[in-house]
Amino acid sequence: ITFYHNNFNYYRDINNVADVAVLHSYSTMAFNNGRPYQSTYLFEQALIQAKVLFDVIFDDNLKDLSKYKVLVLADQECLSDEKLDLIRNFVKNGGGLLILGGPFAFQRGGYRYTSLDRMLPCDLVGKNRLKADDLVWKPTAEASKWLPKNLGGELSPPAFYYHPMKPRP
Repeated sequence: ITFYHNNFNYYRDINNVADVAVLHSYSTMAFNNGRPYQSTYLFEQALIQAKVLFDVIFDDNLKDLSKYKVLVLADQECLSDEKLDLIRNFVKNGGGLLILGGPFAFQRGGYRYTSLDRMLPCDLVGKNRLKADDLVWKPTAEASKWLPKNLGGELSPPAFYYHPMKPRP
């Protein structure tokens, strides 16, 4: 803290250059203090290892996401309709949305017919997750257009489970 106070002028009036925002929703992080923290911090660690600049944002920051190319929701499960509307507007205006989850994410399909469901270009197939032996997360060519360049390749650690998906027409 002393360093920050002694050098505050270097941190004043700066422009942020991060293209990625990682949401730490208060209601999710406060009311489920296990899985969301783990998922969020592990994905942030992957971003750090890939040398991708990102901002940690909170609920109030959802009001203006215009400076970001992509918003990451890692196991963020307690989002109000108001917050989902802000996210939907971001996506509608060209922003990318990356949704990650642990073994019980997406309420095993229970998110269907919600605001989140209407934003997704795919549907879960079945309600059970499948073990991923050698599966590594790799974005599609379309996603690579809006992901930062150094996230265009594979990320570590690999996925351990996945939910089968099918694209929507």
